Amino acid sequence: MHGAPGVVSVSRPRPRPVAALPWRLFENITLVLLLVALLLFRSDVETLSLTAASRFTTFVAILTTVIVVRGAPRGMWSPSSVFFVILVLFHVGLVAAYGLGRTPTAHFEKTAELWLYRRSTTVALWVTDLALVGYAIGVRLTQLRSRAPAVSDRSEANLDQVVGVTGSLLTMVSVLAWFAVAVGRGGLGVLVAPYGEFLDLTRGSVLPLTDRLAYFGMVFMAASTQRTKLHRIALAAFAIRAVFELAIGLRAEVLFPTFAALTVLASRRIPLRGSRAALLAVALLAAISMIRDLRQVGLRGASLSALSANPLDGLAEMGSSLRPVSEVVFWHDLGDPFADGATYWAPIDRSLYYVIPGWTRLPIDEDPRVMNNIVMERSGPIGFSIVAEAYRNFAAGGALVVLLLVGLLLGRVDTWSNARASQCAIGIIMTGLLLHVRNTFVPLPAHFVIGFAALGAMIVISRARAERLRPISSSRS
Repeated sequence: MHGAPGVVSVSRPRPRPVAALPWRLFENITLVLLLVALLLFRSDVETLSLTAASRFTTFVAILTTVIVVRGAPRGMWSPSSVFFVILVLFHVGLVAAYGLGRTPTAHFEKTAELWLYRRSTTVALWVTDLALVGYAIGVRLTQLRSRAPAVSDRSEANLDQVVGVTGSLLTMVSVLAWFAVAVGRGGLGVLVAPYGEFLDLTRGSVLPLTDRLAYFGMVFMAASTQRTKLHRIALAAFAIRAVFELAIGLRAEVLFPTFAALTVLASRRIPLRGSRAALLAVALLAAISMIRDLRQVGLRGASLSALSANPLDGLAEMGSSLRPVSEVVFWHDLGDPFADGATYWAPIDRSLYYVIPGWTRLPIDEDPRVMNNIVMERSGPIGFSIVAEAYRNFAAGGALVVLLLVGLLLGRVDTWSNARASQCAIGIIMTGLLLHVRNTFVPLPAHFVIGFAALGAMIVISRARAERLRPISSSRS
């Protein structure tokens, strides 16, 4: 190489580019090693103190969340990511706050004494660790596929319109029905009543059905590109109902359809990015902390001095689904047999009564396979959990396998196209699985049957509409 006169320059070999770290391979190996460690060192994990076990589960939750979100095609707004974040919040939120040194509030401490400090809770944390790792592995096994391309044609445009109108109507019907049932049971005062009083007044009503209509309505609206006046009215109606539900303490009835709808919407446009999503999460946890206090006294008894806006309190409040896992571990330690799949078969078996002549069944409140009955009898209205149901049936291995299968499903769903039918199907699946995060399996088969029947009807209507309009367009041409 020639340089300045009289100066001899020596060419140096260029350094070889450093290969990018194979992060995906590294993360997959980490998941496998973590699973092996959980299985090999079970006894060591189960003998940890509650604080140490809480911190370890928090570490596992953060690690698996990062791995799932990093590998998802739309990051935190992919179906697999949204479900997993909700799963983690409802099962790890309490112990994450506890591990950070946030002691339970005076009100929660009375309940915590019944279950949080038992040995079964440490075992439940180990079971939860297995479930989280199993889910992450399941997602990773299906994230190797590319996303299917969308189809754009006349039939797709017709289905888009039908889906938008159907979603708007279902949402408005659900809101009107919810207010009619609630006020019919307890008068206008029920709208500002404490959580427990509201449950007592509306027990046995059709409110769960109105919630399902809102689930379907919200995700169908999100799947449609239509932004009509009807659409805006439906969203406003849902928002009005959400204000009263949150004040009463009905969090899941608002959060689940909202996040499912945002997940469907993200197939076309990411709702929130990065820092804004983080700020929203902190604000949401602070709001949930205030909702926790409101649900004890209701709007009519609320005062600013009695409300806490600490995000850690909101995180702890979200994590109450760990209790059902601890309860089922405790029951089986006392000698309860495992159900061997009976609780999953029960709602299907009971439905056959309506289609097979001569099929017999017990009254639902006497059926020991229906977990709602056992939980209410033994622990009260604490909800349930997808992890607890899997453990109830097949022990710790069941929690691992069931969540791995859910991860396989949602990892595959991540790759579906943004066609209307696909997005409606994603919404139906997401709302059903989110419902199961903190409830029993019982309503899921009916939820999926109703949802996919509605989707089938919308497809038939859109095709019939397309056939009816085709001669008109042909004659004009």
